[in-house]
Amino acid sequence: MNRLQLVNRVKSLTRDFTGSIFRENDMVDFVDEGIDRVRQVIPELSGMVHLVSTTSEVALMPDSYHYLLAIYSASRCFSQDESQYQATVMMNEFETKLLELKNGIQSGEIILIGVDVLNVEEFVETKSYWGNYRTGTFDDDIDLGVEGVE
Repeated sequence: MNRLQLVNRVKSLTRDFTGSIFRENDMVDFVDEGIDRVRQVIPELSGMVHLVSTTSEVALMPDSYHYLLAIYSASRCFSQDESQYQATVMMNEFETKLLELKNGIQSGEIILIGVDVLNVEEFVETKSYWGNYRTGTFDDDIDLGVEGVE
């Protein structure tokens, strides 16, 4: 989806077809805020950029999840209008579907095209410093304290 399509989707979700209730600038800002949230939750999509023109396309995110940005924006519009129930319902839908996307990417069920996926665990080894995270102990010599002190 491009930015114009997302704004039209926000207008549809908020039932503001004429743009008389919510400003289009706010809708666009909230779409960009939604992109920031996606980048925050899903590191593999950290390369997503804000939509600077009406023809700017959502990058990296799978097409079937583009609508999430409109849901986020609509939720923020309802929040701005003090329609807390509608805002909460839409934000819950956004967060649930975003978690579904994240889990799908991590499990390999959803394949990202054009994204270099890094597995951070392959590059960061902390066990030698922090010990075994389950037991809190080191695999080799366990220091039992100073000899002769009980």
